[in-house]
Amino acid sequence: MIDNLINIDMVENWQLIHEVKRSDAIEPAAIWQLKYYIYYLRKKGVNISKGLLDYPRLKKCVKVDYTDEDEKQMEKYISEIEQICEQVTPPKPQFKPICKSCAFYEYCFS
Repeated sequence: MIDNLINIDMVENWQLIHEVKRSDAIEPAAIWQLKYYIYYLRKKGVNISKGLLDYPRLKKCVKVDYTDEDEKQMEKYISEIEQICEQVTPPKPQFKPICKSCAFYEYCFS
């Protein structure tokens, strides 16, 4: 746990982050979660630029590199999130099939 904000599964020598997932069903989101952890650590002065998504049940591992382009995209995403947070009322959720099994389902649809 870092700054009571992010919970990284494993860090190797402050050079490689591991994020463990049960399924690769929403892999693009998992990749951006890992990239956010890298972004956050870089802002704290940790020179890190890669991570691994580990899927033990699938016996699969995906290498994730963090590039300058990712940095720009991350800052754009963060800006968009900040704009949403400043709204008086939240936007309506967009239901997708993956929502049924999401741990955060209640936040969107309760």
